[in-house]
Amino acid sequence: AYNSLDKVPSIYKDDPRFLGLASDPDRGNKITSTGIREGITALEAERQKLIPPGSTRAPGGLNIDIYMGNGVPVDIKAAPSNGYLSPDKLAASINDAINLTRPNGISGDLQNVRVLFDTTYLNKSDYEQTWSSIKRYENPNQKNIIEVKINGKK
Repeated sequence: AYNSLDKVPSIYKDDPRFLGLASDPDRGNKITSTGIREGITALEAERQKLIPPGSTRAPGGLNIDIYMGNGVPVDIKAAPSNGYLSPDKLAASINDAINLTRPNGISGDLQNVRVLFDTTYLNKSDYEQTWSSIKRYENPNQKNIIEVKINGKK
């Protein structure tokens, strides 16, 4: 996993927005391993055209991580296997996030939060268990989950 800036591939690190996307306003704008994964996830989702370009970091205290280029609020879930979240807890965290509404970063209108679910760092078993748990919630907002996986990574 990309747990330090020196391990981040240049395709992400060279983007002038990367350090801003990787900084965590809820932790004093420090760059953490979680923030690095979130920055990479946002840029990769843009690269794969899963979200509009122009992502920016959201301010702290909103329980979201970024705004898409069109201002839509997004929470990023990029938890690794063998991390602090079991598949059931990761699914619960995703379900909680898709139930949130937050202001659009441009218009200010309340919108449902989207979740960028980066599955790059999950092993096959955790991936399958997480999706199985997500589906058990039968939440109509599941349509707001956008799965992203970094190409070439397992």
